Amino acid sequence: MPNNDDFDFESIFDEQPVKKPDSFEMDDAFIDKELPSFEELSHVEKAHGESTPSSKKRSSDDFEPDMDAILLTAQSPMINEAMKYLTMKDYTLKALPVFHEALKGIELYIKILERNPQGYFALAETIANDIDCKEVERISFSLYKTRFNDEPISDSQRITAFELFRERIRIGLSKSMINKCMVDMKKYFLMSGMLDDDKMSSLIENDDQELKQFLSSLIQNLRNAMRLIKTGNIEINKNMKGRDLNNFMIKATELLSGYYHKKGNTGAEVHYKKMNENYTKYFIVK
Repeated sequence: MPNNDDFDFESIFDEQPVKKPDSFEMDDAFIDKELPSFEELSHVEKAHGESTPSSKKRSSDDFEPDMDAILLTAQSPMINEAMKYLTMKDYTLKALPVFHEALKGIELYIKILERNPQGYFALAETIANDIDCKEVERISFSLYKTRFNDEPISDSQRITAFELFRERIRIGLSKSMINKCMVDMKKYFLMSGMLDDDKMSSLIENDDQELKQFLSSLIQNLRNAMRLIKTGNIEINKNMKGRDLNNFMIKATELLSGYYHKKGNTGAEVHYKKMNENYTKYFIVK
């Protein structure tokens, strides 16, 4: 199966994955179907500027450019750090907080442009003189040029450029979250790899809130994993070629089907049991 997770600009996420002849292709309707939330399945329960001696009060517009400059210079190093992790295909736990902060940072660039393009251009000197800000802009514009074979000139094109970078960061964040979920999931399984039935029964009996929170997170990560499968971008650990993602889907659906079996929720149990059977029998790609 080809590697569709190359973060070099030459193969910037535009290539369509080549399907492996003996792979099982999941039906679009199944992939696109939104997974119900844990709660649904379980039936659960400017700042304002200070006034000045002048007759006109200051508004937030008076200090936004300065605040924007401070925030951009503070967040840009995290964005570039995230790019390093993307390039190295490192989605381990140490990368998770970096992706979180990088996502906030790149969204700031987008918000400034959407809110007031002139405000963004007023920061041109700050961006030009700050190594990290300049690098964020360079990477974003390079992504745009690779995708559209042209430089971003208009405001909307620049926004699109930063959105392309944001999408890359979101993918990195999703993969790191899945990796964390895989680690956290181990506490509910025995060393043999089987679901710890006794522990699950005890937690359910005691209405364990940590378990409920984890299952809610698990379902969200299942959604993220299915989106990755749809794009063909399935390598979450280097050289594993997506096998680890497939294993995650198997163990996650096994845990969920086991949980809902114990809860007596037949519909949810069957839903996840069917998913588990699909991922167990086939290495599913899109």
